[in-house]
Amino acid sequence: MMLDRWRTSIHEASHAVASIVLGGRCERLNLYPDDSGLALLRELSPFNHAVAVASAAAAEDLLADEIPPGPEPKPRTIAGREAFDVQPTVDLAVLASRLPHDEAISDERAIALFCIGGLEHENPQRWVNRYYFVHVVAQRVVSDHRRQILAVARELFLRGVLHQHEISQIIGAET
Repeated sequence: MMLDRWRTSIHEASHAVASIVLGGRCERLNLYPDDSGLALLRELSPFNHAVAVASAAAAEDLLADEIPPGPEPKPRTIAGREAFDVQPTVDLAVLASRLPHDEAISDERAIALFCIGGLEHENPQRWVNRYYFVHVVAQRVVSDHRRQILAVARELFLRGVLHQHEISQIIGAET
């Protein structure tokens, strides 16, 4: 469970750092009790958005070299009682369908939509070329900003939620 939370922290942190490095912003990062996460990315061109999304796959390599920053956070105690785990009363797919479209799609789908977008009637090799180019650039972004990604991931792992100003402070402290 702890490694899943750490993997998701690195995944979401890479989206945030790549977004900021590429001139966009990350409004918020969230980790959820099921070890899934969400990064709200804004103000990116379609290409830069695809690179920021692809950065998560590129950041997978960081897991081999880095261990989680400490024990998994425990539920908070409220007035002497352990905080209870609230189970959603609605199916997660239904919940996802209520999110704005750009927030509810998988990384793979977002990249595919960029790669095919505007080239639907072209040779599929052009789609493949776009796919590889996006991933090469994402790998470079992760390589160049490894420290910042890991710093954001550590804080996200411990806190569970980071807002735009907190993400910017963490990145600024690491540059």
